[in-house]
Amino acid sequence: MNRTDTWRRAAAVVLAVVCFLLVPQVAQAVFSVRQAPAGTGVSIARMATISSVTGSFQCTSNAGRLAAGGTATIRGVGDAGQLGGTTYEVEVSDNGATSAPLSNKQGSVTHTQEFRLFRSSTYTVTVTASFRSWTTEWSREFTCNPFSTATTTF
Repeated sequence: MNRTDTWRRAAAVVLAVVCFLLVPQVAQAVFSVRQAPAGTGVSIARMATISSVTGSFQCTSNAGRLAAGGTATIRGVGDAGQLGGTTYEVEVSDNGATSAPLSNKQGSVTHTQEFRLFRSSTYTVTVTASFRSWTTEWSREFTCNPFSTATTTF
């Protein structure tokens, strides 16, 4: 091994030691700043809530078939600021549930259950807006008396 190789190897070792000592100091100085640069901020993304739903709920009664239920008809959903691609669904529930998708924020669904002689039934109508894993809901309860075919608008 000649003298040039020895100096070159010694310089490489010194350069490597300097890099191992200085690079972490530079990185620590860059990442230890606790203030965000001007113009940056953090906020929480939220799905716009359903502000209103227009439609009706009609009680159904079929004593001959020992069945009762209700039909929810949705004519519109008010929810300004929803993201494109949001899907909508309406559900009627009481001792089980029946749901259907809404097309252009309109549609209907009928839920039928076992007839309850001389007992009223309370149905929950829920409209759900979904975008990926986000959801927002609107719901109302409606009571149907025995043998009733009353319609309630909302």
